[in-house]
Amino acid sequence: MKFTVADLLDQLPLNEALPIAQLEKALSLSATVDKQQLRIGIHGLIKLGLLDDTEAGLLRLETPELIPARLRCSSKGFCFAL
Repeated sequence: MKFTVADLLDQLPLNEALPIAQLEKALSLSATVDKQQLRIGIHGLIKLGLLDDTEAGLLRLETPELIPARLRCSSKGFCFAL
């Protein structure tokens, strides 16, 4: 997989739909396997309520419960969201 969920969400604007073909191009996906993995990830994010699949493309939903952060983990196993 050449992308992360964070990469995928960064490519999707909040208030406008983005066609899947444009998302594939933005993530530089050319292999069929990578495109299938993208569709699996999109399906999971739709089930979680983070994305909506409309006729115009994918729409990122605004979820106030989520806070954008980066995880940092120490060598002792403690992780913090920064």
